[in-house]
Amino acid sequence: MTATMPLPARLIDSALALARAELALVLVHTRELAIRAVTALLATMIAAAFAQTALVLLVLSPFLAQVIAIETLVISIVLSLGVAFSAAIGAVLSWRNVHRSVSLSSRELSLQADKRAADMPVVPEPARSARSLEPHQHHLTPSVTLAERMS
Repeated sequence: MTATMPLPARLIDSALALARAELALVLVHTRELAIRAVTALLATMIAAAFAQTALVLLVLSPFLAQVIAIETLVISIVLSLGVAFSAAIGAVLSWRNVHRSVSLSSRELSLQADKRAADMPVVPEPARSARSLEPHQHHLTPSVTLAERMS
């Protein structure tokens, strides 16, 4: 069916197919990047929450030591700090992964665009007959300089 289609219609059809494919690729990359960013954000929030918990336990430790055993208080502070530290490491790694994905995607997209531009076939223009140019040759205006126009 595409062999019987005229060349402009085939070009438009292939351009639309390419645009759809590019849009689908952009949506997939955007979705992956959004998932990585949300993961990094959640890890950051968990790290901050447990660091705040450890800080509150440290500040209130003189009052809490009167009510609960000191071993329980120390264990809770150490566990809070451990979870906060682990989540902070996870957040840093997640944010680095997001940054790497963004920079890789932009480099990858520019390389793909350069490759596509190099691989695009050159569509030959229809050959014009010499007769189609003949009527226009009589109507050519001679070049006039600015000084000649001013005089």
